[in-house]
Amino acid sequence: MRNFLVALLLSTGTPMVLMGDEYGHTRRGNNNAWCQDNELNHFDWDAVARDERGLVRFTRFMILFRRANSFLCRQNFVTRHDVSWIHADWSSSYNFLVIRIIDPENDDDILVGFNAGAERRTVSVPALPSGRQWLRIVDTNLASPADFCDGETPTKIFGTYVMQPWSAIILQSRRRGTSTQRLEELVLGRSHILVSE
Repeated sequence: MRNFLVALLLSTGTPMVLMGDEYGHTRRGNNNAWCQDNELNHFDWDAVARDERGLVRFTRFMILFRRANSFLCRQNFVTRHDVSWIHADWSSSYNFLVIRIIDPENDDDILVGFNAGAERRTVSVPALPSGRQWLRIVDTNLASPADFCDGETPTKIFGTYVMQPWSAIILQSRRRGTSTQRLEELVLGRSHILVSE
């Protein structure tokens, strides 16, 4: 679920999140639950409360991350000036892709990787201009709360990053020495997205 949320919330356009996606409400595979007036289709507030530190937290932070990086909410089609391909072997049957999404205003570029296979893959992290560094924001292979770094102590990435099987990562270019502000403070000044606290 976290890999799909990364793909959805970093994509161009309006993200279509279905009620319950934020806590993993699968409807037990029923994709036509409109006529199910029972627990199969009802929003489970108890499940949200039980998962507040898991997928609910991850979803909230992904939404905040999208809002904090306004270039992800572009109104036009992506061109070759907006992204660069880091790892993209279209002839390979293995599903591994890494792209760099260019931030045209602040140079806070985002590196997004998807390893949709059963093998570890090494990402060659591009060099940055002097005074900038890559910080790991998301690694869906890690358990919560390490899966999403919200300004506490971000991991600095140099040279390469090993992606585990079936995972997604987000790295972001930041200026060295700048404090990493929590997303909730950056976007809202307070926290009330998805789950009231």
